[in-house]
Order: sequence, then C-alpha cells, then structure tokens
Amino acid sequence: NVSGFLWVNNERIVFTTDGSNRVYNGLYAINRDGTGKRVLIEPVSISRESAFSGIGLWQRVYSRLRKDRDHILIYDDGSRRRKFPDLVKLNVYTGRTYRHFKNRGDFRSYTSDVNGVIRFGYTFEEDGTSEVFYRADEGHEFERLHTFKEDHISYSVVDVRENSAYVLTNHLDNTASLYKLDLQSRQYEKVYSDPVYDMSDFTGGVNTISSRKSGRLLGISYEGAKLKTMWLY
Repeated sequence: NVSGFLWVNNERIVFTTDGSNRVYNGLYAINRDGTGKRVLIEPVSISRESAFSGIGLWQRVYSRLRKDRDHILIYDDGSRRRKFPDLVKLNVYTGRTYRHFKNRGDFRSYTSDVNGVIRFGYTFEEDGTSEVFYRADEGHEFERLHTFKEDHISYSVVDVRENSAYVLTNHLDNTASLYKLDLQSRQYEKVYSDPVYDMSDFTGGVNTISSRKSGRLLGISYEGAKLKTMWLY
C-alpha cells in the first residue's frame, strides 16, 4: 500500500509503501503519466516480530530542493549512524546519491534554509539536556545558541532565512509559541501564541505552509480542539 507521496516537480512523484505483506519501507519514483518507474531504495523483508518496530522510510525523506527539479534530500540513517544521520542528495530519476551534509557526530536532527543549507543542529542527551547550534552559512562553523537543562523545553526552527528564523519554543515562557528570531541580534519577537494550546511539533501536530514558488513561510497549522491555522501573511 502507498503510505505517502511527494511531488518533486511537475512531472515526477516519489512515494513510499507501508509494510504490506511484511515488505517494508520501499521508496519509489514515477512520472505522473505512469512512465519512468524506478525503485530508489529497495524495500526490506522483515519478520513478524519486527513488523511494527521499524522507523518508517517516509521519515527518511528530509525535503524537496526548491531550485533543483531532479533531487530530494534524505537522511542516511544506516545502522552505524542511525542516531546521528548524515544527509544525502538523491536523484529521483537515476537513484544515485551524493553526500550533502556530513553530521559532525552529535546532531540528532537539523534544520535547513530554503536552499537546503543546514543552518541549525540539535543535540539531545540521556539526562534531558539539549543544545541548539547555529551557523550563518556553509562557510561558517556551528556555534552554540542555547543549552537547555530541563527535558520539558521544546525548541524547533520551522523556517530559516538569511538573517531571521521562525521558532516554535516554550523556553521564553510556559507556552510553546511562535517567535521570530533575529539571527544577528539574537533577539526574539513573539509572533503568535494560542490562548489555550501549545504550538508544539514534538507530536507531529504542526504543519508549515510555504509558497511553492518562493519557499516563503505563509502559515502554520496546529492541533487544538480542532485543526487551527495561523496565517503570517
């Protein structure tokens, strides 16, 4: 069964399967007219005991590339680096991969800008400590932006530009809200806070809405008593 799909360009689609008949995590590409079929990542046959214990392959798809019609970015989460994955560029026509971002060794996750450049990295320790790192561009080293000792602190960059970023966090008060971060002054400006609910994406409850043409963040949908959308423009 098809479990998820993504338009890479106006002609090409990638999709995944959900584990039917214990064949798990295939990643495929096809043209919209049904031609050009290709297996990008071979599915894996698994035992009944492990059928529901794996991480879905769709979670390996990191993002599209706004200015690149032929590639997507995926996590390289082989067993050696499953906790600290690298990022590779995958050609959706040929299946070839190219190294895009080499994890420095302790990032559990990261956030890129609209051009696919990794700008933020996040570490998480077993004692609950987490750290946020930032760099201005590929030519700069990562520098520590925050260290949080409490495990209830959430911090997620949902959009990053040259000199600013939108951040969902509860470290400034007790509610997970949306802030705009000036990356030069390091000052936060609150953009929106729901009067009742946290805007947290730790449970997958937040979905960003961006312009397909410019990549600009337009709004954020999140779960309250029902789905709510906060439009920035």
